[in-house]
Amino acid sequence: MIEANRLQSKIGCAQILNEIDLRIDWGGLYTFLGANGSGKTSLLRLMSLIDPFSGGDIRIEGNSVRGWNSRQKTAFRRRIGFVFQHPLLLRATVAENIEWPLRIRRRPCNRRNIELVLERFGLTIKSGEAAQVLSGGEQQRLQLARVWALDPDILYLDEPTANLDPVSSDQVETAIREMAATGKTILLSTHHLLQARRLGGKIHFLQSGRLLQEGSMEQILKTPSCLEIANYSLSGNLLRGDLTKKGGIHRFTAGGISMEVTTSLPPGPVHGYLPYEDIIISRTEFVSSARNALRGTVIAVDDLGIYLLVRIGFENFSLTASITRQSIERLGITIGETVMVSFKASALHILSGN
Repeated sequence: MIEANRLQSKIGCAQILNEIDLRIDWGGLYTFLGANGSGKTSLLRLMSLIDPFSGGDIRIEGNSVRGWNSRQKTAFRRRIGFVFQHPLLLRATVAENIEWPLRIRRRPCNRRNIELVLERFGLTIKSGEAAQVLSGGEQQRLQLARVWALDPDILYLDEPTANLDPVSSDQVETAIREMAATGKTILLSTHHLLQARRLGGKIHFLQSGRLLQEGSMEQILKTPSCLEIANYSLSGNLLRGDLTKKGGIHRFTAGGISMEVTTSLPPGPVHGYLPYEDIIISRTEFVSSARNALRGTVIAVDDLGIYLLVRIGFENFSLTASITRQSIERLGITIGETVMVSFKASALHILSGN
């Protein structure tokens, strides 16, 4: 439906986006993940034709927008809804913020339709209040409600929970899930890794204006394509070491410990990335398909509520594993205990770079 081909954006001499290639199809959630300043907002503004691009092209339903006049661009913008990071609301009541955009677009705006929209986003009791006195979460839900009422083909959501408390963020995320479930096309930017995990969809990871990797959240977290993503994920152990190959077997050595891995990279200095969830902890050695088994000492346990992070120390490095509360209670693991850590050769993902 929408394609970016070697898309570029500059402000003066500063390169904001560089050689972006991506495709957005009808229906589904597309999440643009990255740190502040990575180019997420700029990409959404270009893909919605709000801002001009300096290089490459955007094609909408197969047609290049390069030759479009202002009338054609306006016609496309009327098919989209854009929710900004900082709410842009009319100085009017909550209900009027839904009503006036409908009137401008010459859409049906009877009282019952407006009531249904407000009900969907939990704003019924706020109907007659001034939009400016709403809480941050309520203002963001009002933005979503206003966009939803216009029934756009595509929704652009720019960091919609960036400045909200956890309860308000949860309410906004629930609204986004409900919109995605209707088959709408949604483009969402966020720097929150956990939010990207919760909402799902296809992930596009950006850094310094470049698209580094795209795929499911599972692919991004388990097999990051580069060190930048591995560092950002905060979901795995990143170790520096050396890769060797002997008799068709690849081994990764870090901190004096050799581990079997599967990779197509040539021998040399590399990094190893091992997701927390791919590590098995046991009190004693046991038979399994895991090719790597190490003996270490529990040096820290961090309680994150649903699960715990257990850090196991070895002679020259440590590994962190995630474990459920039930499992740690069943195993009786405490700080200072000696435990066995095991993981498959395929779980230790090898990344190039010193």
